[in-house]
Amino acid sequence: MREVLTRNPGETDKDFFTRAAAVIAEYRKMGNEAAADACFSDIFPELYPIIVEMVECESARNRLDDETENEYYDRVMLLVPKIFHKYNNPEFTDEKYNDEQFKIKTFLKTRTRHCIREAVAKRLGITTWDAKYLLEIRRARMSIAKRKKLTRVKFL
Repeated sequence: MREVLTRNPGETDKDFFTRAAAVIAEYRKMGNEAAADACFSDIFPELYPIIVEMVECESARNRLDDETENEYYDRVMLLVPKIFHKYNNPEFTDEKYNDEQFKIKTFLKTRTRHCIREAVAKRLGITTWDAKYLLEIRRARMSIAKRKKLTRVKFL
């Protein structure tokens, strides 16, 4: 019998999702993928608005058009169920972050960064390596425009 994951009263997002990720990781470790998927389905309604907000913020920050943003969203939605069990799990955390606990938005943002590159690359028909450089150039142009107080700058 699997545990049904529900939020306790007064529990923060970080605490709730850390607890949920630990349960899902335990099921995966035991080889019970069906129970892990079911647990993820239990928490997904609470995770979904956070994912959407993160995708919208990152899309605006990288000035993605609507089609590229949709591609980015699709890639994130495919990736999150595969990586969620690693959230604040010491087995998957780098040694330099020993006892640190991260917010769910920070975790999602860092673990899905390559999805932006892949979405831009697919949309423009270039390699992901070229997309990485293109995004760096865009950020540099935005930074220079902001510093020089330019308002009409055409971005790629």
